[in-house]
Amino acid sequence: MFRSIYLFLSLSVAVSVVAAEPLVIQSGSKAVQFVELYTSQGCSSCPPAESWMNKLVDHESLWTELIPLNLHVDYWDYIGWKDPFARKVFSSRQRTYNRVGLTHNVATPGFVVNGRGWNGWFIGQDIPKARPMPGGQLTVIQDASSHTDYQLRYEAGDDDQKLTAHMAVLGFGIEMAIANGENGGRLLKHDFVVVGYSQAVLEHSTQLKGLWHKDMRVPDQVGVEMRRQALVVWLTQGSNPSPVQVAAAWLP
Repeated sequence: MFRSIYLFLSLSVAVSVVAAEPLVIQSGSKAVQFVELYTSQGCSSCPPAESWMNKLVDHESLWTELIPLNLHVDYWDYIGWKDPFARKVFSSRQRTYNRVGLTHNVATPGFVVNGRGWNGWFIGQDIPKARPMPGGQLTVIQDASSHTDYQLRYEAGDDDQKLTAHMAVLGFGIEMAIANGENGGRLLKHDFVVVGYSQAVLEHSTQLKGLWHKDMRVPDQVGVEMRRQALVVWLTQGSNPSPVQVAAAWLP
């Protein structure tokens, strides 16, 4: 009897593994609110902004019409607390927005919506209206034999582009006690925080006009306990940090 139960369970597991389909994420046809929050665990003004964003977890249009992410910058690390989520590349991205005239300052908390600075959060305004992304169709396909390898395909009419793909793993349900700095003694709760990030230049197809592609592996992540994860991939063109197209979904 026990042998029969063991065989049944083994077969059930085998069927489940075979039946599991690779994850496919596509940019949609609907307008999108792509919300970037530049923040830091070392900034005492940032927890209220992150708490506000945390409430978007249950938004009915999450990942289809609303894509938020928290990018932690490193320029607060000097004040006594090294933020484990902070990356120099995010500080650089925020400064690039300012350098090309798309934001008015470099500060935390700092919001950028669809590639433009937004200060409405500070006075209780709603997120700016969603707008269509200017790019074509972005498809992110998980490798059937690996949960960490993905193929990116981007279809657009213009061949004269230099496109960069940005891949971010977002962590949810993270709690961290802060020992020092402006938030010393506080327990901070994070959702939508980027715990893993990488970027790569897309390759133009030599066979099909208007097609770009790139194989990317899910980036290494900060080793903290989290409740769940999501994957966000967005494209930028040339030196402009504004998103051209974006696709996102919960990770299994």
